[in-house]
Amino acid sequence: MTRWRHAVVGVLALSTTSCALIPLPLWPQQQEPAHVRAQIDVELDLIPPAPISIQPTLWEAIARDRAMPECKPEPVQKWMRLIGGSQRRFHADLDRAQPYLGYVKARADMLGLPSEAALLPFVESGYRQYRGRGPRGWWQLVEGTGRQYGLTVNRQQDERLDPVRSTGAALKMLAELQQRYEGNFRLALIAYNRGPLNLDRVLARKRIDPADARSMDGLDSPKVTLEHIARLKAWGCLIAEGAAGKRPLPEPTPFRAHRLDTPLPMAAVDAVLGERAEEWRRQHPKLAGQGQIDPGQPFLAPPDLRARIAALGDLSRFPSVASREPASGDDEPATPALPGKSPRVHVVRRGDNLWTLARRYDTRVVYILKLNPKLHRKSVLRLGQKVLIPTT
Repeated sequence: MTRWRHAVVGVLALSTTSCALIPLPLWPQQQEPAHVRAQIDVELDLIPPAPISIQPTLWEAIARDRAMPECKPEPVQKWMRLIGGSQRRFHADLDRAQPYLGYVKARADMLGLPSEAALLPFVESGYRQYRGRGPRGWWQLVEGTGRQYGLTVNRQQDERLDPVRSTGAALKMLAELQQRYEGNFRLALIAYNRGPLNLDRVLARKRIDPADARSMDGLDSPKVTLEHIARLKAWGCLIAEGAAGKRPLPEPTPFRAHRLDTPLPMAAVDAVLGERAEEWRRQHPKLAGQGQIDPGQPFLAPPDLRARIAALGDLSRFPSVASREPASGDDEPATPALPGKSPRVHVVRRGDNLWTLARRYDTRVVYILKLNPKLHRKSVLRLGQKVLIPTT
């Protein structure tokens, strides 16, 4: 009976083992043949000693690191429909901005800031270098704030349009605001939008502890701030949906900051960047305007930039010719001529603002403002108001 008991136990052990083939001996005192032991050793060597750490993609990291993952409130749902209603346009917006978004996310991580810090330029400027009067750049910093955080802002140079320098300044400001409000990034965003002194007065008057402010309730936030936060949440929610496989997202190819020791002609930059060169010029208006990247100037480019430059060979065959991009102190370029069509007239409905109109009609806020001189970026549209929209 002892032999049969060992046989049954051995068969059961084999049938219940899923991957590691380690059979029990069928008979007392019986050892496996040498070739069987060798096979077992090989099988065990293939099993990793510890779980393999898989780095998340940019989209997964953004979804994971949000401070405000609330997607169900109706204001957030409204902006999710407006931003992500056209999958083609949403995908195109992300693809255009994602190399720069990846850089900003990495810088935000270094300062302990959540994903909303990297998404903020989507709400402020659409990740475009706006160059009109007033707030400028990705982060829409006013002159005083830019200088306060170390940026050069004068008639010759405006570093609010420098993606590396302005990002450093804006993220430093957000980190200081987060620390000021005891780690509450929601309050830091409100202060970024409406000013810390205004928020401080509300908190003091209502005796609200920043650590206890987990929503917008009781903060007397103006409508523009409420919409600002809702839009920011919507961007995070849409990207989280994509990271979960519910909508397609572009393949992320994050850029990083570079400084070169020798000049790099703009024609060589075009050759290195290929199809992304045109957008790169728009994101680096000063460099595009001067015709080359001077030694020591910071700029964003693919991580393997130096290898790509080396592959070009002799750079003397690339001329340093300045583009027609306006210098950093110039205004936004003039509105392109309309191709023989009159502007359309839009009658304002509930929920309309300049940003949503620009999205709906596939244009830009600056072009709408040029057709409507009485409006400015902070204008609140009235129900029934007529707004001229460029026709392309």
